[in-house]
Amino acid sequence: MFNYLNIQTRTEGYHSMGVRQSLKRLLKHEGLAGFYKGNGASVIRIIPYSSLYFMTYERYKCWMLDNYAIFGTGPLVDLLAGSAAGGTAILCTYPLDLARTILAHEVSSCMTYACPNYV
Repeated sequence: MFNYLNIQTRTEGYHSMGVRQSLKRLLKHEGLAGFYKGNGASVIRIIPYSSLYFMTYERYKCWMLDNYAIFGTGPLVDLLAGSAAGGTAILCTYPLDLARTILAHEVSSCMTYACPNYV
C-alpha cells in the first residue's frame, strides 16, 4: 500500500498532499481495493527472495564453519552469512522487484489519465 501511495504522490493531483489526504483521496477514487493494488506482485517477489535467503544462509554458514573455524559459531558468522545470503537473494530477485516497480508506475500513469477499463 505504501509503495503504491509513494508512487502516486509523484503523479499529478497528489503532488503536494500529505499522507492523510493522499489516503483519503485513494479511498475515494479507488475504494478499499485500491489499498491492496500491486500486492500480488510484491508477494510474487517475496516468496523467491525468502526461499533463496534461507537456503543460501544455511549454505554460507556451513561453508564458513567448515573453512574458517577461527570465527567459531558466534554472531560474526551469523552476520557474515546473513549479509552474503541477503546479497545473493537480492541479486537473484531484483528483476522481479524492478518489474513490480514498473507495473506500479504504469498503473499510476494510467490512473492519472483516467483509463476507464482499468481493473
